[in-house]
Amino acid sequence: MPQVITPYLCVHDAPAALDWYRAYFGATVSNVIEWEGNVGHAELEFGGAVFYLSDEAPSLGVLAPPTLGAGSSTSFVVLVADVDQFVDRAVSGGATL
Repeated sequence: MPQVITPYLCVHDAPAALDWYRAYFGATVSNVIEWEGNVGHAELEFGGAVFYLSDEAPSLGVLAPPTLGAGSSTSFVVLVADVDQFVDRAVSGGATL
């Protein structure tokens, strides 16, 4: 079944997030578009799934959870061959289990 929903994450520091997803999820990053000196759009792919990511854009009302004073309501379901190895790698990069 093709992917029919593409998550779009807004983060406080998109360059750092892109680096983290590359290093710890093995994501491939493409189509990074700068907007007003920030990452206006980036596409990430790992394990056959695609999601989008951007920095905050307050002028458009696009804000990350820390700016809103709240946690995130976003979660990922990631199917991997070795869950322990995947989790260990993410935790070593600062993820909270």
